[in-house]
This record gives sequence, C-alpha cells and structure tokens, in this order.
Amino acid sequence: MNKLKKIIFVSLQSIMIAGIVCFAVCPISCKISETGIEVIGGDYVPPVLESVNVIDDKTVKVNFSESINLKGYVITEHIEDESDSYEHSTDEELSLALRTVTDFNNGIVCELSFENDNSVIVFRLHESTKIGKKYNIFAVVEDKTGNSLTCCVPFVGFNSKVAKMIMTEVRSVSDSKNGFREYVEILVIEEGNLAGVQIQIGGEESKTYTFPAIDVKKGDVIVYHPEKVGDGIADELSEDITLCKHTDSNDNARDLWGSAEKSVIGNNDDIIILYDQVNDFVMDAVMFRKADTVAWSKNKQLAADFINDAGIYDSSDIDSANYTKGGTAPVSASAKHTLQRLNTSDILQKLKSGEQIEYPVKVDSESWQIVKNSYSPGEIIN
Repeated sequence: MNKLKKIIFVSLQSIMIAGIVCFAVCPISCKISETGIEVIGGDYVPPVLESVNVIDDKTVKVNFSESINLKGYVITEHIEDESDSYEHSTDEELSLALRTVTDFNNGIVCELSFENDNSVIVFRLHESTKIGKKYNIFAVVEDKTGNSLTCCVPFVGFNSKVAKMIMTEVRSVSDSKNGFREYVEILVIEEGNLAGVQIQIGGEESKTYTFPAIDVKKGDVIVYHPEKVGDGIADELSEDITLCKHTDSNDNARDLWGSAEKSVIGNNDDIIILYDQVNDFVMDAVMFRKADTVAWSKNKQLAADFINDAGIYDSSDIDSANYTKGGTAPVSASAKHTLQRLNTSDILQKLKSGEQIEYPVKVDSESWQIVKNSYSPGEIIN
C-alpha cells in the first residue's frame, strides 16, 4: 500500500511540474493529454529582418517579417573593426560592437514612422548622409508575443550624383608569364561619384565588383582589374592616380582592383554589365562569344535578358553578341589581343565639344571588335 501511495505522489508531482512548465513557456495555452503535454499554440520565433532600403540621403527603410514594436535604437557612423565586430565577452560586459554604441550620446537624430502594418520602420534623418560612407542602425525590436531581436543594420550613404560611364576595352585573357591580366577599361562621360556602381560579369554574384565612393570627372579613365595578382598593385582611391605600378596600369588612368586570385572574365564567351544599383539602371553592357558558341549558359541568358530590357542590345539572343569572325578561335586568343569599342572616337569628340551623349549608348554585334597587338589599358584609342 505504501508503495502505491508513493507512486501516486510522484505522479501527482510530475503532473504539477509539467503544468508549471506549460504555463511558463506557452504564451497561448496548452493541455495535458492522455499521451502527455500537447501544445495548443504559441509563437517562439523572433522577427526576421528582411531588407534595408536607402531611399535618399536622409531616408532609410528597414523591413521585418511581421509587425514589430521598436524598443530602442541608435544610428551611428560606422567605426571599422568595432561597429562590425563579432567579438563577445565571456563575462557580463557588452560585446565590442554594443559597447561602441554606448559611447555615442544619442547618435544621429531622426524621426520615425511605420508602414505596412508596423512591419516597416522608416528612419528620416535630420542630417544628410555622406556619399559612400558607412553607417549602422543598432535596434531592438519585439513582436506581439514578446519575442525580441537585437540587430545591427548597416547601410551606405546615398549617392545622389552617380557618374555616367561606358566601357571602351576588355581583355579576357591573362598571361601569367608576362604579367598581363584581364581588365575592363571605362570612360566617364558625365561627372559624379562611383558609389553604388557595379561591374557584373556573367550574371554571377560572386563576380560582381562594387566601386568605392570616389568623385570622378568627365573624360576620366578607369581600369578595373578583377585579378589581384602581380607586382605593383595599388587601389587608386585618392586624387593620386600614379600609385599603381602594375604591368597593366597607366599613370593617366585610375586603377581599381577586385579580389580574385584567378581569371574572372570568360575567354570563350561572357557578358559584362556596368550597372547603377542606386537608380536600378544599366549604364552599358557588352556581350561576346566565339563563333561556334550557340547558346548562353543559364546565368548568362538571364544577364542577356536584363540588358535587352534596358534597351542596349536589340536582342538577348547569342547571335547579337560580338565575336571574332572566322574559325572557332576564342574571342581573345592572346593577352595582347583585346575587344575594343569601335565608336569610342565619336564619343570622345562629343565630350570635347560639349555635346550631350544619348544614354545608354546603343550596342550591336558590330560595335566591338578584336584588335590584335594593340592593347592599351588606361589609354583611350581614337
């Protein structure tokens, strides 16, 4: 009998503990069924930060997966290696990133509003952000059931004067023995800033380069080198454009470098896009292929459709691409052969005379051609 009483007592204890646990963790309700605890409902997932949109130089929208309540925030300029630190202390002190935030009094002053059933926070800053400068929004948000999210939202100062540019020469082959590397030569046709401009290659995100915030003038020449390989490499970010001493550099052009350790541009076929992501606008593009290439890969077809919609090429079909006529040789069989834009001299003349250039500049299968032994990175050929 005593054994039976003990079993009943232990069972009652278990039921009581289970009930307390249910009451403590379930925000809606639960019940104990014949087979155990059954959760009736509940929300244990914090809100998800879905996107950040910089609208202009004073407005930033942060989108969440559900309606939220903003518990606190601070907007600060980015401090390298501190604002983006993942370092966490082993005691009760704040992480390096959050400790950095506490050093700011009130951060950048702004006004708040909410959209889309409180799932979008609109920050309207009282002062304009600087073009290309990094900022951070540190915030704590909470959903209707109390699930919270602490987040650091990075954004870059809005570029209100994006420079307009076109490509003038492409080398798609590297020659390691002689130090020659692939490059894309670019001519500035309207002054502005480079922040937010991208070079997209082959429709692959991993091959996309985003320019830093640099002011440029009409007639300036930029050489983008995807491969960061060789001697004398330097990113020319300041007014001094003579820093780079690589084989493919030019003291009259601004040299900028990607981070690839091997060739990025396709030798047989590829698509290169000059894209203004600030205004969602395709500035320029070139499609090329060897003579016997009959179809684009999936990613390249998407890229071709993209520039066709922009009105640069009349068709995204591979037959519209530029290629070497005759045989099946690659587009650029030698590092001393480059693909060059044929109407560059006309564009230069218009720039010198002050004539407005219709933008974007239309391209067809005859607009570019292979020029042998006449490579000239940083020097526009007339």
